[in-house]
Amino acid sequence: MYGNTGRNHPPMRARRVAFSILVIVLLYCAAELMALAALHVFSVVRGYALGFGTPVLDAERIEELRVLLGRGGYGTSMIVFDPLLGWKLRANHRAGEQHTNAAGIVATREYGGRPPAGITRIAAFGDSFTQCVVPNALTWGWFLEESCPGVEVLNFGVTAYGPDQAYLRYVHEGREHHPDIVLIGYMTENIWRLVNVFRPYADPANAPLVKPRFMLVDGELELIPNPLRDEHDLAALLALNEDTALQERLGRHDNLYRPSQYHRPSPFIRRSPLARLAFFTYHLYDWKRSDYRLLNIAGPDGRYNTGSEAYRILEALLLGWTGEVVRDGAVPVVLVFPQFSDIETRRRGEGPARYEPLLDFMRSNGIRYIDLMDDFQARAPEDLFTPDGHYNGHGNSVVADGIARALQAWGLVQGPCGRAGQP
Repeated sequence: MYGNTGRNHPPMRARRVAFSILVIVLLYCAAELMALAALHVFSVVRGYALGFGTPVLDAERIEELRVLLGRGGYGTSMIVFDPLLGWKLRANHRAGEQHTNAAGIVATREYGGRPPAGITRIAAFGDSFTQCVVPNALTWGWFLEESCPGVEVLNFGVTAYGPDQAYLRYVHEGREHHPDIVLIGYMTENIWRLVNVFRPYADPANAPLVKPRFMLVDGELELIPNPLRDEHDLAALLALNEDTALQERLGRHDNLYRPSQYHRPSPFIRRSPLARLAFFTYHLYDWKRSDYRLLNIAGPDGRYNTGSEAYRILEALLLGWTGEVVRDGAVPVVLVFPQFSDIETRRRGEGPARYEPLLDFMRSNGIRYIDLMDDFQARAPEDLFTPDGHYNGHGNSVVADGIARALQAWGLVQGPCGRAGQP
């Protein structure tokens, strides 16, 4: 009666083990489902694009690189590789209705090594707000030259330049044109570019361009050269997505480099929502940690943090550059270009401009500057900008008027300058 009981019923221990395994499996499945829901919240509700091993260069950037290299059936780029500056404008090129001359500056004519007798030569350096993304006849340099008698303007602006590249172009190309006045264009976002080397590390939608940068060593600026030495190095970027050593080399001195963004997880992580959530949590932590370092550029009040690396480089660069211009026998003037958001902030009365510390620095160091915010704030911003956030022809005429008034007030041009306007 009792002899067969153990054979007909499983041992109690086996039941407990089986039950425990079942509970673990159910809990694991529940965790996977919850992780799947969390991933959905991340990607849909919060807007985080959580991909696997995000490529450094997407298909569009690869195509831009092929254009830059002039390979296989692609058009000719207005931008050309330069081992010193990173890139510059192609000489004797036409892109749309904008032309460059033999010196690779935005111009429809050539300029001699020295200005003609009786002519005040102005040379302008900066990024796309100096180059302008409009036809030659709608750039502020053109308006200024047309409205002020006895003035010629050489536009050395290059799209996407940082202030460091603009300075290097002055040193290696600009000063040999012997300008009387040097306009240093500074758009208020440019401060970030001083700690960036590879533009896609700042924003994946940026063109695949690589630049030099400066670092402060014992209070002195030290140039970190362009990591690409020639077009062979540039062509190597075509394989950048697979070349982690090159990714790291480009990111060595780039404060915006986030290596975890490009790490491709194992097959297990890709298949398991729970493992993916853990991977993405670390990914976002690393991203935010990097952002925290970068956000040091702005203080709690939104203004430039004067203790940040980028700001200290900016001060040293402007102080050194303006000093060199004076020693070269010219007059330096910094042009401060406000962005659309800067103008909107001022119009809403939401406190001082974020670049106010820079204005204080220039005033205290005797650096002439023109803050174009004063010229823009009285006008509707939507009438002054192109859809991509640059000044349109009307906006550039406002810039030219502001420059002309300041230069006349300082006695740097004879004038009288007429009011700039679209032809």
